[in-house]
Amino acid sequence: MIKTLKGLVISANDFREKDVILTILLEDDRLKSLIVKGAKTMTSHSRAAILPYTLCEFVFDDSEVKDLAILKSAHLIKSYFSTSDLYQNAALALIGELTWRIEERDVLSFDLTQVCFDLCKENAILAPTFYLAQLLKALGLSPMVDHCVICDELKVVGLNNHEGGFVCHKHALKTDCLAVERLKKFRLLNRCPPDQVALIKKQDFDFSDFLLEAEFFFYHVDLKLKAYDFFKSLFK
Repeated sequence: MIKTLKGLVISANDFREKDVILTILLEDDRLKSLIVKGAKTMTSHSRAAILPYTLCEFVFDDSEVKDLAILKSAHLIKSYFSTSDLYQNAALALIGELTWRIEERDVLSFDLTQVCFDLCKENAILAPTFYLAQLLKALGLSPMVDHCVICDELKVVGLNNHEGGFVCHKHALKTDCLAVERLKKFRLLNRCPPDQVALIKKQDFDFSDFLLEAEFFFYHVDLKLKAYDFFKSLFK
């Protein structure tokens, strides 16, 4: 069946001499791999649509085997890639690699990913931080941020990745105590609904806030991402 669907280009990889395989997050929340024939030739009509971090309209045969199909045509709608902002592109790369490397494909959301792609230009730190928090929520791994995860004490002083959330002074043990403002921002971030990113845009999120969220995420999700290592290196 021939379908026309919008999709976000998550990655583009060389295939054979002149072809490219795109990994697309479609508007129906599916990941799809599309072979673009002759994509690397100068006469290709799909050259603008084969770049990562673009929003395009794709025409392809959706009845083909499994997740792989041959692209029939593509129309570029929007590019998120920056020609001058390395931080923006690094944030896009991290969100993109998270999207195609996560094993639980049913947690992926086109709408959420598009929101975060848009947010990369405005706030390159908040965008991947918010994406990590929403993935944790979709995976059922959100940290406990309402009280101490061990004893329900409301006054908390730190975050324990192993226990899965905030801890009070009694149960902090070797956990580093965090400033009240950091705890508040972490709580707000992880309680924010996926369609309410405007609620946290006014907060001053910095790299330490990203790292707090990322270290919790990667403690519970076994992934090794090159884009994560590169993103961290930009702030060291």
